[in-house]
Amino acid sequence: MSSKLLAGPIVRRATKNRVCVWLATRQPITIKLEILDQNQQVLASSHAEGGATGYCAIGKNLHVYLLQARAPSQGFPQDCLLQYRLVEFDSSNDELVWDLRTLGLTYANEENPSFIITDKLSKILHGSCRKPHGYDYQHHDRLDALKIGDDLLNMHYHDPNQRPSLLILSGDQIYADDVAVSLLAMLQEKAIELMGYEELLPNQINPLRIPLRGRKAILHDNKSGFTSDKSHNHLLSFGEYAAMYLYVFGNRDSWQPVLDWEVLQNSKFDHNDKKVTPRQAFDVELEPLQRFHATLPQIRRLLANIATYMIFDDHEVTDDWNINGAWYQKVRDSALGRRVVSNALAAYWAFQGWGNDPDNFDKDLIYSVTKQLSGDQNNVEVGDRFDLYLWKHRNWNFSVPTNPPIIALDTRTQRQVDPGDHDYHPPRLLDRYALDWLRVEWAKLKADLSLTSEVCPVLITSVPIMEFNNITFVKQAVLAVTGVVESWKPLKWLEKISNQEGKMTGLAVSKLDVEATNKDGYAAFLTTLVDKMGIQRCVFLSGDVHHSFSAIAWFKTAGKRLDCYQLTSSALKNKPHDIDKKLIDLGEKQTSPVMFNSFPIFPTWRSKIQLLAEKNTGIRISIQCNLALIEFRDGLPEKHTLLTGEEIPLVYLLPKSLSD
Repeated sequence: MSSKLLAGPIVRRATKNRVCVWLATRQPITIKLEILDQNQQVLASSHAEGGATGYCAIGKNLHVYLLQARAPSQGFPQDCLLQYRLVEFDSSNDELVWDLRTLGLTYANEENPSFIITDKLSKILHGSCRKPHGYDYQHHDRLDALKIGDDLLNMHYHDPNQRPSLLILSGDQIYADDVAVSLLAMLQEKAIELMGYEELLPNQINPLRIPLRGRKAILHDNKSGFTSDKSHNHLLSFGEYAAMYLYVFGNRDSWQPVLDWEVLQNSKFDHNDKKVTPRQAFDVELEPLQRFHATLPQIRRLLANIATYMIFDDHEVTDDWNINGAWYQKVRDSALGRRVVSNALAAYWAFQGWGNDPDNFDKDLIYSVTKQLSGDQNNVEVGDRFDLYLWKHRNWNFSVPTNPPIIALDTRTQRQVDPGDHDYHPPRLLDRYALDWLRVEWAKLKADLSLTSEVCPVLITSVPIMEFNNITFVKQAVLAVTGVVESWKPLKWLEKISNQEGKMTGLAVSKLDVEATNKDGYAAFLTTLVDKMGIQRCVFLSGDVHHSFSAIAWFKTAGKRLDCYQLTSSALKNKPHDIDKKLIDLGEKQTSPVMFNSFPIFPTWRSKIQLLAEKNTGIRISIQCNLALIEFRDGLPEKHTLLTGEEIPLVYLLPKSLSD
């Protein structure tokens, strides 16, 4: 058993009706999942043979399983401890129960991993932005903050009242564009082991033949359309993306990044970067990567013992993914850019998306992925099918039928450029089809859960919705000034004849990393919630921004009001961009609410946002790496705690009523 397992087990979707456990192996196996009650009695099990809904070969030496145990007629017990075990069948059909305790995946002396299927939300963890070689601005010696979740479960594993029931990862679970040179050297080797062949990209590009720190030039020379400034070691092949996931999800096989410069210096390097030499890059990345590496066994134990839901942001694919219409068009029209995005999305499906809700992925998508990865790289039609299915798939959203319910929104692939806007302008995060999906999903949840008008749903958006504070205000001001300059007729004429209309705005959007600032999209989304769906209060749970805060807000339109909690935790292991750090210092001084209107006179909508102060220090915006804990009472969030690894965490008390 131990020689076959590559990653997992990870508890994924866990509801009253079904429990899903994900794992990856190096060869096909026959295995089943058994769900146990507190008396070790088997409540349900999955089909041992797997089948189309539970097994997928995505490399000659990489096989993923999503084992699904359906509940008995009365459903699984909720809000109490359950356990699970994995049973393998050998060639003689004899049963072998995997010893997960020996693998370090249980707490104390428990025989099996445990988890909770929650009915009423009580305590949930959330975090985002976990870069292996990222570090904390204030505490450079900090370990991966996701480890704090393991510490918490280790302390309260036996007590369902104190133990968090869910972990929500709201984006950037991997960094595909910003990869440490020590790590890429290992991932290249592991990619070919997993796939069993050397993957070729369009234009006959073999990633294994590209020197370390040489990929930014390849992406540029092949007109990929990618805009990441840190793409020297960008992941390109599916195998590299897969290897990265296997590493950050716990590194079951104890893979070792090349942490010795005397060994690494013998590799082939690209030396065209005049700002940073390979040795300088290695030295900067070394210590934080070592600290990340040291905590991976604890991350693996955490993921084996808590129901975990994940949604992507941009770094699962590349920095600035779909940041505006121009980016989308350029990358889609590039054979290389298009294929790298497809590889990234295929890996996201296999390692993250599938487990959120397996019903969202039909057999055609799965076949398109497995056919492309079977090793026949000369079939153009297969490659085209692969690209189209991944680019056009719209079911990355999902919901969880808790009380209050959780709805995760894909704010990356469903963006919309408004008519009349240049493709460089910030788009709406959700187009009208995404808003229609949201309305349908809400109608289903209301009917199935008998929700009242008082319910306060939790909406996962990788990008904060209610961040119209000083940071966003400055970014909007820069965009406004850029727009005025660009409207100057001579410049406008020059841009038009050179087919570069809006290019200056596009540069500002990219450099400032502007997200969620399209006011029409903002208003359309919130109007859908309050007017079309009848929601009176909600929680936005987000990451992305590399700083953390708690805010309360309201949005008014057509005589209706939506009260909001914006709870943001970022980053688990990363720091703010340098320009954002300066803006955060300004935002920290914000003590009064910020108002936004559609028009200064006779507005059709208005909103008001107030950053909350931490109860002991008064801090409003934190740049410390953290994992956040949300505590609910009677369906409403009452406390948002940033667990930083220090003895005293940062605690934000959330009011029940939001004043004008």
